[in-house]
Amino acid sequence: CPECTLEKLAVTVEDVEGGKVPAKVAAFIQAHPEIDYIQFTFGDLLPGVEAALQSAGIEGVKFTGVQSNPTIVKEIIEGKVAAWTAQPQQFQGWISTDAAIRVAQGLPLTKYEQSGEIPTWVIDSKSAAEQVLEEGGEWPGPAGFEEKFEKLWGL
Repeated sequence: CPECTLEKLAVTVEDVEGGKVPAKVAAFIQAHPEIDYIQFTFGDLLPGVEAALQSAGIEGVKFTGVQSNPTIVKEIIEGKVAAWTAQPQQFQGWISTDAAIRVAQGLPLTKYEQSGEIPTWVIDSKSAAEQVLEEGGEWPGPAGFEEKFEKLWGL
C-alpha cells in the first residue's frame, strides 16, 4: 500500500538468547507509536512481547510473522496473534525427493523445484488455525499432495 511504511528493528542472537527482545520491541514501539503491526521474522522472537507491551501500556499492536509453530497457531485461535504464515515442511521433503528422482532420470524439474519456492499458507483466522492444529500443529502442504506424488511415481 502506498501509504504504508516499514521500520526495522535489528536484534542479535545475544538479544534472543538473553531474553532481551521483548523489552527492545516495547521500547521501539514507544518510540514509534504509529506502528500498528509487528512482523516477526521467526517465531522465537514472539514470546514475551505481548507482556512487555502491556507493561509499557501499549495496546492495539497486531502480531504477524513467518513460519508458524503449534504455540503460535494456538495464539491465533486465542486472538493474541493476527496472522502467521505456514510453510509445508512435509511437502518440501516430498518435492525434494521428486527433484532428486527427476534429476536422476533426466526429467525436467517442476516450477517449485526450479525456483526453490514452496507454497505458503497465511493463517489469519480461528478456523484456519483450528484446521492446522487438527493436522498436528503444522501445515503439511497442499491437500492430497502425497497421493499425487505416489501416483506420479507409480506407487
